[in-house]
Amino acid sequence: MEQAGQIRLLPEAVARRIAAGEVIERPAGVVRELIDNSLDAGATRVDISLSSGGIDQIRVADNGSGMTADNLELAVLPHATSKISSVEDLQSIRTLGFRGEALPSIVAVSRSEITTAQEDGRAYRLQADGGTIHPITPVGAPRGTTVVVSDLFYNVPARRQFLKRASSEAGLARAIFLDKALPFHEVEFTLN
Repeated sequence: MEQAGQIRLLPEAVARRIAAGEVIERPAGVVRELIDNSLDAGATRVDISLSSGGIDQIRVADNGSGMTADNLELAVLPHATSKISSVEDLQSIRTLGFRGEALPSIVAVSRSEITTAQEDGRAYRLQADGGTIHPITPVGAPRGTTVVVSDLFYNVPARRQFLKRASSEAGLARAIFLDKALPFHEVEFTLN
């Protein structure tokens, strides 16, 4: 029998879900992170739709620079980022997001689909279920990135029970949307 209070390392899958809950606390956090990614990708249009306040589904589509298949594969791994590469970079961040934890955290606590295409027309889709990443497949898609996040916290019931009613979660997501959209008057934003 294991003695109470014994210290041990958590299995990687458990640690990822706990860390994801620290980065993504509710649907509004997903909206914030995905808008930041869209703006950092140079999007001039960002379309967001929510179902049940984002609890059932969040969809963020942009016309930004998109990603290669290799970058898409890396983007969902912990500590992966295109925005910093050294300790010195932390002193001069010029982007909205840089943690390198948003997409891996979102993917760890939802059923997710990321479709991305660059200007050359090559498009790719990555699907994930609760941190299990499925192989990337080539698809047809316009330039930019679309992230669909479904069943947020389906695999972390303790976190899901702390979410508010769908209307309250929608209000929180709407507030984040306005905070992000208002300073970027040159970008066309929609929220449904």
